Amino acid sequence: MPTHAILRFMKGKIKISLATKVAATFAALFLSVMVIVAFAVRQIIISQFTSQYQRDLESSLHAIQQEMSERRIAIGSQLRQLAAKLEDDDKFHLYAAVLKEYHQNYILDYAENYMPAMSLQALEIVDQNGLVLSSGHHRNAFGGRALGQIRRLSRFAGLDPQPALAWFKRRNGKFLCLAALDSIKLGTKRFYIAGGIEMTSSFLRGFQRDTTEILILQLADAAVSSSSDWVKMARQSKMISLRSKSAWLTALDEQYSLGEITLPVISENAIEKEILFLLHSKTELAQLLEDLNRRIFIIIGVGMIVAIVLSIWRIRAVAKPLHRLADTASKLSLDKLNVKFDGGGNDDDEVGVLSEALRKMVRRLRQSRIELAVAEQKAAFADIARQVNHDIKNGFIPIRHVMQHWMEVAETDPGKLIQVFNDRKATVLESLDYLENLVHNYAQLRPNTRISEVNVNQIVFDLLASYQDLSDGRIQFQAYFDPSEPGVQADALQLRRAFENVLRNAIEAIDGQGRIAVSTAVQDNHVIITWRDSGAGIPEEVSRQMFKAHVTTKPGGTGLGLINVKRIIEDFGGAVTVASEAGQGTSIRLTLPATIGNRTKNQIVRRLIDADDSCC
Repeated sequence: MPTHAILRFMKGKIKISLATKVAATFAALFLSVMVIVAFAVRQIIISQFTSQYQRDLESSLHAIQQEMSERRIAIGSQLRQLAAKLEDDDKFHLYAAVLKEYHQNYILDYAENYMPAMSLQALEIVDQNGLVLSSGHHRNAFGGRALGQIRRLSRFAGLDPQPALAWFKRRNGKFLCLAALDSIKLGTKRFYIAGGIEMTSSFLRGFQRDTTEILILQLADAAVSSSSDWVKMARQSKMISLRSKSAWLTALDEQYSLGEITLPVISENAIEKEILFLLHSKTELAQLLEDLNRRIFIIIGVGMIVAIVLSIWRIRAVAKPLHRLADTASKLSLDKLNVKFDGGGNDDDEVGVLSEALRKMVRRLRQSRIELAVAEQKAAFADIARQVNHDIKNGFIPIRHVMQHWMEVAETDPGKLIQVFNDRKATVLESLDYLENLVHNYAQLRPNTRISEVNVNQIVFDLLASYQDLSDGRIQFQAYFDPSEPGVQADALQLRRAFENVLRNAIEAIDGQGRIAVSTAVQDNHVIITWRDSGAGIPEEVSRQMFKAHVTTKPGGTGLGLINVKRIIEDFGGAVTVASEAGQGTSIRLTLPATIGNRTKNQIVRRLIDADDSCC
């Protein structure tokens, strides 16, 4: 799948059919179940084979240990027979016991002559002081000392069933043998006969129960194995230096089951412990698991295909009546409620239940349409009544305050009444004109706007002048006018109505002393009128809905003030933004297109578009 398609899928922009989703779900469930079953079967097989391998391994280890003990006993029997020959050999008595001339060739060659007949690779005759008299595997060993080895080997003498290994020396180095010891007393001296069979690969192969097993004698700096190929592999992989069972298990656990026999190894100076490892091949298990994996993959693949095909077939059978119901529902509207829902299902299945529910919904919609028409008519009259109440209240407020001002002057300084009357009568006349226009507009249910170039500074100035005495000096008004006298294309009365709504909200937001500032500016061919007050601000939960009908923070308010402001400003191509913070006041920014040579920028663009269309 291409990268952009994957991104669209992740963002939910690619539509996936219900059949595909259900098929994917069934496939995922089937795959999950099969994986769990396959894993369980594999574990059962592995457990059973591992148990069987362990039993075979223990049986082989017992048999090997028993056979090694029998071979050692057999070597001991041969040495006992040789001791009996020595006891009857008068010539040996003469040279060894009487004349004490151990260097005689007869004694030197004694072990060498008998060793081949006994099928031994090591044979030595040692006196009670540990002096080597005769060595069948190393003639030059005569006169050497082996007292320590003889003493340690004597611990395993006689018919002791425990196999023991011993080191012997020859010309090219030392070698290890399965060894035994016997002794004979000639006169007042005791002589020891030590012999053994060398631990070679061929000797170890004699202990194997089948060809799949491998015996490895692990020594300090070498290893002897029943498999010559394995020794080469071990040298290459540096496994020949592994000394513990855990290390061998880590290296060979997947290929072999591992058992061990601990054997004493006797040298001149010490008795050490070396390990004879038995490796039982897991080839049969590996082949069985490989075949099982192949069969599982085939079953899962075929099963998933069957599951996907069956699920798609069944879901399409279910989706077909749903598509019919969806097509019918797409034709449904308040003006067209004569549609008939028929999903084609039985009354007692899900599709039939859904069809009946949709039919009942249509009947309720028909009844609700009648009720809605009545409710809409009532709501429309209620909205108009609230709008009329709001606009008329705004028109009467300046008149009321002018009248209050005249009454105060008449009571405190009657001589100035005429002057004040002349100063404030314009405000009364403007408010009366405003109310008269409202009456005319509401008589037509839609205002009759008269678009012309309007001086924004002048409207703001006149509005502030009419509200100058509204707060009895508790509110300070500040005005900052752009010196270029910016103009906009709008209806002067509607624009004043919008400004007045903003000003009234600002005044009512101030509790006690406060300040209201208004500024005009021209920026990017737009006139910006900004109203700022030092009131309590607008709560966050109200600010998110302040341009919705009937949302207000004033007791008894209609919630239509800012709605009217937004509608009027947007009608003239402008925009309204509000910034407020609780306790810090509110700032309302009104943006309108500025006029350029008695025409707004939008009008010029429109004229250019029209001219371009006409030329082509």
